[in-house]
Amino acid sequence: YWTGEFSFSKLPEMMLRAGVYSAIVLFLVAAASVFSWVLVFGKVPQEVAAWTQSVAKDPVSFLLLTTVILLMIGTVIDGVPGLIMTVPILLPIATDIYHIDPRHFGVVVVVNLVLGLLTPPVGLCFFVAGAVTGAKPGKMFLVTMPFFGVACILLILLSLYPSLSLGLLK
Repeated sequence: YWTGEFSFSKLPEMMLRAGVYSAIVLFLVAAASVFSWVLVFGKVPQEVAAWTQSVAKDPVSFLLLTTVILLMIGTVIDGVPGLIMTVPILLPIATDIYHIDPRHFGVVVVVNLVLGLLTPPVGLCFFVAGAVTGAKPGKMFLVTMPFFGVACILLILLSLYPSLSLGLLK
C-alpha cells in the first residue's frame, strides 16, 4: 500500500488468488482428515503400536524412529495434513506406552515436519520462497544445507534430551 503497488483495481484478482490458495490448503486438510479416519477405522493405530513396541524398546529409540518416519512423511506432504495424519496415531503410543511428555512429543513432531518441508523431493517451502523471490529452489536448497544440518542435529538432541524442550516449563 505504502509503496504504491496496491490499487483497488487489483483487489478482485488478489482475492481470487488468495481463495484458490486457501482452497488448495483446505482440500489437503480435508483429504488428510478422511485418510486419518480411514486409518483409525482400519485399526492401523493398534498395528502401529504393536510394531513400534517390537522395534523400539525405550522412549529414545521410539523418538528416533518417529523422527525418521516423520521426516519421510514431511518430504512429500505439507505440515498440517502430516500432523492430522500422524498425531492421532503416534501420540497415544508415545504417551501411553513410552510415557513421553505430550509437549515434548509435540515439539519433536513439529520440528520434524518443518524439516520435512525443507527437504527434496517436494521441499514445499523452497518452491514458495522461489515463487516469491524468483530464485531457483535447487540453489536455495544448496545455500541452506548447513542450516539444515544444524537443525537435524538439534532434532536429534531434542529427541535425546527432553529437558531441552521442557526446561522452560519447569
